[in-house]
Order: sequence, then C-alpha cells, then structure tokens
Amino acid sequence: MITVAIPMGSQPDILTLVTRARSELASTLADKLQFVVFDSGSNVDQADTWTFHQARDEADAVTQAVGLVAQGKADILLKGIVQTHTLLKELLRPDYQLRLQKVLSHVAIIHLPQLNRPLLLSDAGMNIDPDEDRLAAIVENAVGVAHQIGLPKPKVALLSAAENFNPPSLQFKCNTLTTRP
Repeated sequence: MITVAIPMGSQPDILTLVTRARSELASTLADKLQFVVFDSGSNVDQADTWTFHQARDEADAVTQAVGLVAQGKADILLKGIVQTHTLLKELLRPDYQLRLQKVLSHVAIIHLPQLNRPLLLSDAGMNIDPDEDRLAAIVENAVGVAHQIGLPKPKVALLSAAENFNPPSLQFKCNTLTTRP
C-alpha cells in the first residue's frame, strides 16, 4: 500500500486530482494507493475517496501530515493548499529526521496525455543558484524518484528559468557535471 498524506487537501480540485489519479493509473497501482487528508475545513469527499482527519488550522494539518510521514505511516507528502514556508518549517524539524541528504529538492510529477508517460519537474524555485555539487544532487534525487515510479532510464534535461535575471547562474558550464555512482 502506498499512502499519500495531504495537508489542507479537502478541496474540490484536489478531490478531482485524486479521483483522476485513481482512474488513470493501472488498476494494480490504483488499488495500492491510499489517500489521507488533513484539513481544518469540512470534508468535500462524499465517496470515501480518502480518509479524512480534522485539523484545528493549517499548521495542525501540516503537523499531522508530516508526522504521518515521519512515523513511516505515509510514503508520500502531497502539498495541499498550504503555505510553502509552513510545510517546509515542519518538514525540516530535526526530530522528524526526514532530511537524509545535504540538498533538499522536490519533484513534481506531471501527467500530459500527449506524452503517454509522466513528466518530472524538479526543484522549481527551491535552490536558486545551485553549484555543480548541488545540481548533481538535485538530478540524482529526480532520477531516484523516476526509478521509484517505474521509469528505469529517465531522460534528463537541465533547464534554467528565473523570474529575475541572475548573472552568476549563466556562468555554470553543463559539461562539468558528471554522473556519480
């Protein structure tokens, strides 16, 4: 069973996402997914799509969801309608021991019907000006996620986009990045 914890996830758009994920995934994988939602509002799910836990407020919803991951009772933390700083503050608490690597990055899994395969987007805005070691760690994390979702040989493209011009990032030479064992 793969358990997905969603703080502040009792939203119509998230219910649509969860319902769609269940219907579009292979039946063997869909049967292994379990969603647990923590929210301070009411439960919008009337079809038992997820298990609902009432929270006092956003911070409590995040604490409960991250706690479930830290206890090993959830495998994936899916960001609901929460402030990023609230989620990261809780996620990085040392007592949870969830930060196992030097570099923290995220991976978004995007479904585009035209591709007929998942598209992974990593580190959108978390590491603003990564050096070569940090960039390599971000790539390794994304490749690890790709392997975990069944993509044995993911293709990697390094792209750079920023809201503001950042001259130091232009100095990075992609050919200096090496693959690590």
